[in-house]
Amino acid sequence: MPIHIRLNLPEARSEVTAMLDTGADENFILYRFLLEAGWELTRNLEQPVKFVDGQVTTCFAILNLDTTVIDTKGREKNYPLWFYVINMTGFEAILGKTWLWDEDPMILTWRGQKWQF
Repeated sequence: MPIHIRLNLPEARSEVTAMLDTGADENFILYRFLLEAGWELTRNLEQPVKFVDGQVTTCFAILNLDTTVIDTKGREKNYPLWFYVINMTGFEAILGKTWLWDEDPMILTWRGQKWQF
């Protein structure tokens, strides 16, 4: 389910469409997006991330980012969220079980992709 978030990054486009993923153990953010926002790679890579299909990708960092999540009614909540910085396709960010567990959002309709806090 797509979900709108705003990342508080200095001098960068900050509103992105993330995926709400009930199967993801963590939150993820696209490496290329951060590079385009001016983030510089450190030389200390984290443990690789393994996808559900068995593929493995490099984890470039684990970042704590001030994040605003916007529900489908336009209401906003701010969170400090940890993101694993990886290469992925489809979305610039994924909010996984760590956010879902803490927030416990109400899904209004899966077909209509509507939810609220």
